[in-house]
Amino acid sequence: MAHRTDAFLKNAGSLILGGTLLYFGRVVLIPLAYALLLALVLYPLVARLERRAVPRWAAIATGLLLVVLVFAALVTLLVLQLNSFLSDLPQLTQANTAVPGAFWAWVQDALAELGGTHHDAWWAPFVNTLPGRVAPYIGMVLSALFGMLFNLFIIPVFSAL
Repeated sequence: MAHRTDAFLKNAGSLILGGTLLYFGRVVLIPLAYALLLALVLYPLVARLERRAVPRWAAIATGLLLVVLVFAALVTLLVLQLNSFLSDLPQLTQANTAVPGAFWAWVQDALAELGGTHHDAWWAPFVNTLPGRVAPYIGMVLSALFGMLFNLFIIPVFSAL
């Protein structure tokens, strides 16, 4: 019975230690996992190029360039579709109402009335102090943006290595 308990405690300790390492190492391990996936996907292309007497560095660079081009094409397609949707949005909202623009006019009137009648309500101080509350969120947004840019840089580097 004592042997079973010792084995359980050893396994539980290993699991906790492994989970802790994964949690604190996520900054490096997540990009490393993406890089490994990218390297596994690109390996057949790189191997084929190497068999055709292309140097290894050129084969890796070609594979990464291909990934960048595909990613850029997908982002371009997404932006074009978003622009198309935003340009068609006024016609879509007008076509779905009985009187063109009546719904949006009603929403605007209702919000103006609500703001006028409840200006001194409990939420007015909250709205007035909102600019002071935005600063921490700007830091979080910038941190996330720079983290994403770092990952976009480091994942191809890990893949190449």
